[in-house]
Amino acid sequence: MEFIEDDDGVAMQTPLRAILPRSTHNEDHEYHYHVNNFESHDESGFTASLVINVKAEDDAKKWMSEFAESSRTTWRVMRTCPTAKKYVLFKKIYRCHHGQQRRAKEGTSRHSKDTGCCAKLTLTVRRTVTQSGRKSKNSDPHIQTHPTLVKLEWKHNHVISIPAALKYRDASPETCAKLEELFKNGNSPASALNILELELQIQDPDKYVMNCADRSICPDLHFCYRLYHKIFRKAYGPADGADMVAAVDEKVIANYNKEAGMTCAKMIRSSTGELIIGICTPLMQRVHTLMTHSSELVFIDSTGNVDRHGSRVFLLLTHSSSGGLPLGVIITSNEQERTIVEGLQLLQTICPAGAFGGNGNDGPAVFITDDCTAERKALHAVFPQSVLLLCSFHLLQAVWRWLWDSKHGIQKHHRQGLFFHVKNMVYAEDATAVEAAFESAISDPAVIRYPGYRAYINSLYERRQVWAQAFRIGLRIRANNTNNYAEAAMKVLKDSILQRSKAFNVPQLLDFMILCRFEGFYQRRLLSVVNQRPLKWNIQTHNRSKISKDDISKTGESTYEVTSQSDRQCHYTIDMAVGVCTCHEGITGGACKHQEAIVTHFKVASSNFLPTSAKERELLLKIATGCNDNVPSGWMDPLQSVEPMAEDVAEPRLQETALVNGHGDMQDRR
Repeated sequence: MEFIEDDDGVAMQTPLRAILPRSTHNEDHEYHYHVNNFESHDESGFTASLVINVKAEDDAKKWMSEFAESSRTTWRVMRTCPTAKKYVLFKKIYRCHHGQQRRAKEGTSRHSKDTGCCAKLTLTVRRTVTQSGRKSKNSDPHIQTHPTLVKLEWKHNHVISIPAALKYRDASPETCAKLEELFKNGNSPASALNILELELQIQDPDKYVMNCADRSICPDLHFCYRLYHKIFRKAYGPADGADMVAAVDEKVIANYNKEAGMTCAKMIRSSTGELIIGICTPLMQRVHTLMTHSSELVFIDSTGNVDRHGSRVFLLLTHSSSGGLPLGVIITSNEQERTIVEGLQLLQTICPAGAFGGNGNDGPAVFITDDCTAERKALHAVFPQSVLLLCSFHLLQAVWRWLWDSKHGIQKHHRQGLFFHVKNMVYAEDATAVEAAFESAISDPAVIRYPGYRAYINSLYERRQVWAQAFRIGLRIRANNTNNYAEAAMKVLKDSILQRSKAFNVPQLLDFMILCRFEGFYQRRLLSVVNQRPLKWNIQTHNRSKISKDDISKTGESTYEVTSQSDRQCHYTIDMAVGVCTCHEGITGGACKHQEAIVTHFKVASSNFLPTSAKERELLLKIATGCNDNVPSGWMDPLQSVEPMAEDVAEPRLQETALVNGHGDMQDRR
C-alpha cells in the first residue's frame, strides 16, 4: 500500500494522488511517498514537495517514465545538474514539452505544440551515505528511507487529457516493442500500425476511442516510419553507399553460405560498376539435380519496385505437377543486357554440377519469356543452344495495347477484328494455317485501311517461330504456352514474401525476403503435396476423366492406345514414360484426359499429375528438405494397405532419345 501524507499526517489531496504512480510495471516494488509541502493555486494548478523510497539513479529514471505515463504528460530534460557534490547522486530538472526550452529564432513561428507552458519538475536522488562512508548529515528525517526528492510545479497552461495534447506524447517502450516485433515479422510501417490499431480495438472496444488518441499507445504513421528505419539501419547497415554493399557481402552472403555449408549466393560488381547478386539456395540446387523438368523448360521473368533503390529481381522457375519450382534468383540494379548477361553467368557459377537436369551450363532446352529484348538477348548469349519462346499472353496483350493506343489512330469498332487476325495466327494448328491466317489478315480491307497496323503485323509475322503455337509441336513445353508460372511466382514474392512493402535496403531484401522467406514458402508448398494436402491455386488439378477402362489398351511396356470418345474410329497413342500423347494437348508433354484415364485405371505414375505413389512423394520430400530421415518409417504409406502392382508403375524419367531429338528440332526451328 502506498502512503501519501503531509507533515501533520493528513491524507494528501486528490490532484496529487491522481497523477503519482503507485508501483512499477512488474509490480515488484511499491512506491511510498511522504509529502513535505503542498500548495494549491486553484485553477492554475499546485506546487508540491515530496520524497520517495527510491535510492538509485536508474530507479529514479524509471519512476520518471512511470510518472509521465500515470499523469499522461511528457517531460523533457531542461537542465542536468552536476553530481560532483558529495550529497547528491543524481539531479535533473524537467520541463513540460509544451513549453519552449529556448526562444524561437526571430522570424520563425513556434511549433504548434508550444503553448509556453511553465510546468516544471526537479528530481534529486540524495546520498544516504557520503563518499567517505559516513551517514548523510541532511536534516530531513526521511532521507534514509526516502532519499529521492521531487519538487513539482504543476502549472500547465493547457488541458492535458484531450486529443489535442495526447497526440504529442512520446510512444511508450511497450508500443515500440510491439512495432519492432511486427517489423521483424515482415510488416511495413503502415501494415504494422494497422495491426496495432486493430489489436487495441479488439482488446478494449470501450476505451479504444481514448486509446487511439494517445500517441504513447497508438503512434502516428511518421513515427512508425522513423522507428522502422532506425531498427533496420542498425540490423542491416546504411540504406545505401559503400557500407551497404559491404553489409551485403559480410553480414548476409558470407553468413548464409557458412550456415548452408555451400556456396549459395555470390555478389560481384559488373563491368560498368553495377551491383549483381546471384542466388541458388539449397532447395533450388535440389530442384536442378532432382527435378528432370528443369532440363526441358524454364520460365524467366523480372520485377522491380521491391526496395528503395529500384533493384530488379529476376526469377528462374521450372514446371512441375506441384507448380512452379525456383531454380535461381538474380538481383541487379538495372535491366540492361550486359548486366543480365553477367548475372546469368554468375548464377552458372553457383548452380550445382548437374544443373538444369544434367545439362549443366548448356541450360534447358526451352526458355519462355515475355517480350523483353534485353532479357532475350542476354539469354541467347549465355545459353545459345536453348530455344527462346515468347509468352502467348504477353504477345496478345502487347497487340491489344497497340490497338488501343490513341497515337495509332485505330477506330474503336475496328480494334476487335484486327486483334482476332493475330489471335488466329497464334492458335493456328500448323504452319500452313499460320500462313493462311496471315494472308487473310493483310488482305482484309480493315487492315489495308491502317498501314501502320499492316507494318506491325508484318514485323510480328517475321518472328512467328517464337510465338505461334503451331511451331511448338514436338517441343517439350508440357502445354505451357505462357509465362504464367513466373507471373504467379512474382505475385508470391510481392504478396506473401514482401507483403506489398519495399525492403529497407539490398541486405534486407536479400536476407529477410529472399534467403529466409522465399525458400521457406516453396518448402511449405512441396510438403503440402507430400502430405497429400495440395492447395488448388498453385497445383495443376484435373477433373475425373470419363474414359472407361475398356477404351484403353496397353500396347507396350509404357505405351497405351485410347479410343476417342467423339470419334470411335480415332485412336490416340500415349507414352506414359515420356508423358506425351498424340492429342493436341498432350503432344508437347502436357497433361491430358487420356493420360489421366491411364493414371486412374492402371495406377501408373505420371509426372504430369499429382504424385500417387510413395516413391514420387519421397522425391518431393527430398527436394523440400534435403533428406528423408526426418519422417518416421511408413510415413508415405497409402490409406489402404494394397499398393499398385509393380508392373503397372512406370517411373517418370527422361527419355534421352526423345529429348535429344526434341532439342535438335528446336535448333532447326531457331
